[in-house]
Parts: sequence; structure tokens; C-alpha cells
Amino acid sequence: MINSPDEVTVVTTDHIVDEEIAETYGYVSSTSLSYFIVFKGRTVENSLDRAFNKIQFQAFREGADAIVGVRTHLEFQSQFLLITRVNVFMEGTMVVTKDEK
Repeated sequence: MINSPDEVTVVTTDHIVDEEIAETYGYVSSTSLSYFIVFKGRTVENSLDRAFNKIQFQAFREGADAIVGVRTHLEFQSQFLLITRVNVFMEGTMVVTKDEK
């Protein structure tokens, strides 16, 4: 379960993280995609992907409440995947729904 307001200001990132981190920090599922959400104050530190860390800090510094990454269920072979074909969320406000899992 994600403990957060229903609406948050988000920015997108095309980097995703592995399922263990996603389970720790919360994600929402929708058909063939999982949206990985990191809320301000619960920053993920991962030395394997400095670009992801930079995106987080810059987004939060610029006033975002959360950042969202996207993973497809078809691509589990890599801990970090660059998603080039999917752009799910635009910057702005999104409604966070709870995953029923």
C-alpha cells in the first residue's frame, strides 16, 4: 500500500528499478505496465544508476512530490531498463491509486 495523498505533483523518468525496491517504496499496476513511484522523503539510493539518483534530487528540488518510472512486465531480465517507447505520464498532477495486491 502507498501511504500518500491521492494527488501528487510528479515528473516522469524512463529509468525503473527492480521489484524489491518497487515493493519497498510502492508501485501501481495497470494492465501490462507497472508505475514505480518514489515520494519525497523516501529517496532511493542506488549506486548502480547515478542518473536515476540525479533525476530524483533535481525533481524534488524543483518542487515535485514524487517521480514516476515505468516498467513493462515483458522485460524482467535487467535491473535497470531504459524505456524508449512508453511515455505514460506528463508532468503535472496525477491521481495515485492503490494496488490491490
